Amino acid sequence: MFVKLFKSNHQILLSFLFVIGALIWLFSLFNPTYPPLPRDTELFYRYIYNFLIKINPEFSVLLAFILLFVQSVIFNNLVINHSLNEKNTFLPSLIYFILMSLLPQYCTFNPILISNIVILLCFNTILKIYLKEDSLEAVFNISIFISLLSLFYAPAAFYLLFVWLSFFVYRIFKWREWFISIIAFAVPYIFVTFCFFWVDNLAFMNKYLSLFNNFSFAVDYHEPRIITLIILEFFLLIAAFKYQNFTKDKIVMLRKFAGVTLAFYFVGFLSLYSSHQNWINHLMCTFLPASVFVSYWFQKIKKEWIAELIFFLFIVAIIINRYFL
Repeated sequence: MFVKLFKSNHQILLSFLFVIGALIWLFSLFNPTYPPLPRDTELFYRYIYNFLIKINPEFSVLLAFILLFVQSVIFNNLVINHSLNEKNTFLPSLIYFILMSLLPQYCTFNPILISNIVILLCFNTILKIYLKEDSLEAVFNISIFISLLSLFYAPAAFYLLFVWLSFFVYRIFKWREWFISIIAFAVPYIFVTFCFFWVDNLAFMNKYLSLFNNFSFAVDYHEPRIITLIILEFFLLIAAFKYQNFTKDKIVMLRKFAGVTLAFYFVGFLSLYSSHQNWINHLMCTFLPASVFVSYWFQKIKKEWIAELIFFLFIVAIIINRYFL
């Protein structure tokens, strides 16, 4: 029922999305938690955290809900504007909202919400590069935004690799684009390092940069939701392969856009190897491109009851994670 309903592009569906989201987040609003503690690598997020813990936790939950809803709408418009789906539909926004609401501990303000809104803007700009003759300005803006974002959430630095993979997809081999991306990414770090040097606190920056010197991936198998997440990621990988097969016969521009979307997912998945114990955060970074894959797959499934069944299982997973684990 929900999949069939959201396959259309009537604006009234935004109201339905808001209501569905509010019902999913109702438990978190009545049982609010404060934002997760900032890690050593979340340099500027700690300032937001210090502000939010001075206010009641309901505000953090409400702010996160509004941010997620706005992200879902922006994301859906991006998918439509760049023809990343078979048809104009509100399925991407619905899938993204459901995936991001899967775990109750993330139904409050968290660094992933900051990361995804900036990455969305960068993703949109990368898709626009294909139609530009001169992409230097766009590459500079994307790289500097990723750099600034990495000061809030350090693993976002991996998305510079996303920019470079997009160059390969678009066959951009001019040295200027590659060089300007490195320079733009380095500028905020040079400035911040100078500031910490000025106040004699370079030890903090050394701790921050240690993230990129020590790659490891550790899963806590005692985490009660581990089975749900492994099954979910397996399903998303299948959707990614389906998406690649569905789009290989499209026109050149759409094949390029599909390649960029797959690169987006690949980089998010690759960042898991630097996640240490924080792998769920990195997994959630893959939910933007994964929502494109799943929504496209849902539109291609000829038997609607199969898509409805898969969506129903998403809802069941949310209920189990919230009330039984």
